Amino acid sequence: MDYNEAVVYLDGKIKFGIRPGLERISALCRKLGNPHDSFRSIHIAGTNGKTSTARIASSILTEHGLKVGTYTSPHLALYTERFLINAEPIAEEYFGQCLNQIIPCVEAVNGECPEPLTHFEILTALAFFLFARERIDCGVIETGMGGRWDATNIINSRVAVVTNVDLEHTDVLGKTISKIAWEKAHIIKKGCSAIGGNLNEEALTVIKDRCANENVESKIFGADFSLVSTKKVSETAQLISVKGLYAGYDNLSLPLAGGHQAENASVAAATCEAFLKKALSLKKIRQAFERASSPGRFELIRREPLIVLDGAHNPAGIRRLAATLKQVVFNKLVLVLAILEEKNVQEMLEAIIPLANLTIVTENHSDRCMNADHLSAEVSRLTEDYFTEKDLTRALKLAVKEAKKGDMVLVTGSLYTVGEAREFLHKGVSEGRVEICDTK
Repeated sequence: MDYNEAVVYLDGKIKFGIRPGLERISALCRKLGNPHDSFRSIHIAGTNGKTSTARIASSILTEHGLKVGTYTSPHLALYTERFLINAEPIAEEYFGQCLNQIIPCVEAVNGECPEPLTHFEILTALAFFLFARERIDCGVIETGMGGRWDATNIINSRVAVVTNVDLEHTDVLGKTISKIAWEKAHIIKKGCSAIGGNLNEEALTVIKDRCANENVESKIFGADFSLVSTKKVSETAQLISVKGLYAGYDNLSLPLAGGHQAENASVAAATCEAFLKKALSLKKIRQAFERASSPGRFELIRREPLIVLDGAHNPAGIRRLAATLKQVVFNKLVLVLAILEEKNVQEMLEAIIPLANLTIVTENHSDRCMNADHLSAEVSRLTEDYFTEKDLTRALKLAVKEAKKGDMVLVTGSLYTVGEAREFLHKGVSEGRVEICDTK
């Protein structure tokens, strides 16, 4: 099976939707020999910041000499982005080979269970299978949704991390911060260490209760470790100092923008300390931070005009994006916006529309994307300065045409939107004789 055949197979499983539960993934992994039991792991849940925290932690552990497998979701362009070995995506050919090897077990479970395996369950089992095959020292595993019934939660991690908690997926996880935190807190189990990010009081109470019930020691951002200082050095980079669990780490160059990314980096450092049970090497954490990346998270594509991609896809994420924007110097903001139907659109728009001089409402190709006309109706309640262009490619071209030197084009609202925009922009498509994507 080559990569394209693998994509066809997996895309055909998306129709089965999201069905929380551990029975199907457990049955599949049993048939695969429980590959998740062959390596130690870090398990990361949270409303926002999971992927960035996972990638930074993986970079730190790789610099400390470990072979690290990282599993995140969703991908922006290629499935292989979800599976990293020492910060590098696996090869497309290898992806197809590994998927082909587990398909007989997938089909066997589908024949035995009342409901078929979901798309995410198959990908999660694939991650465990290929990480076991690669004989990794540590797996950094990001939850898909929630924690308690998330497919990743068959692992017994050495360190469990909850980055933050806000309202999200309320139809599945619950309609209050406490209920959502309770769902996420179930990745914390006896025998692990727990790391809490910048948690509000409601979530923190739930996390601490879970730790007490599981007899797990918790280390919390702001109390047991902290972000000491930040200093902006460019549109997409900052210099930070961190107080860890075992030591302080000063003047770390982080090529990611925003106070939330500085917090994520602090959480990642404490997580790695907890995993290694010792202080980190200052030289190695500096190297790790310098090499850290998180595609689609305030990612700079071009400087004149500024073109930035950010996959903020819920109110909390959009508010953090808005705070980051206020730290960047630009003249006019041209916003390209497409959001999934199930999101809290009104809160997202209220946080970002007032910052835009012009909003271009569009659509991505996800079946879950909100119709551009419907989104425009919501946008029109907040501003008269908007256009509707359903085709994302044309929307991007229009945005670049409208932006002048010193302006910013910001593409946001969904990781699906960012993924499609990123693929188009990186192809260097021309508008007139000016390359849309010329230099980073």
